[in-house]
Amino acid sequence: MKSLKIGSEACKFDVEKDEWSKLINIAQTKKFEIEEQKMAQVIVVQTSNEKIYSYLFDYGNGLALEEEKHFLKVLKTNADTSVEKMVCLWSDGSVDFPSYSLREKMIETNLQNESTQILLNGYDGFIVKTIGKTMK
Repeated sequence: MKSLKIGSEACKFDVEKDEWSKLINIAQTKKFEIEEQKMAQVIVVQTSNEKIYSYLFDYGNGLALEEEKHFLKVLKTNADTSVEKMVCLWSDGSVDFPSYSLREKMIETNLQNESTQILLNGYDGFIVKTIGKTMK
């Protein structure tokens, strides 16, 4: 069992075996692109077709809603709108929710996305919640 330091918290999970490790590694690789921005986030998703998409969102530039629309357009263009897993890494290193707006649009795009699992920093490691549970 290894600890992965994300932000100021040490989260424990098995890096080699954990089903989330690939998504986390992609998010960490892309994080350097947003480190200077205070309200930016890397979102990495895995779809039911086993494809992985990553996207950078800057919530401080006033264009985030357009960026969210573009992200969903990419999924629609690829006929790949059913998202199984999502990792959202903020520029400060925290693993947290994507915006409410994005979660809402994901469900509008595909009702199955209500069951999308989101990885979150928990008290003693990571926890997983579905988009549906976070919308109530």
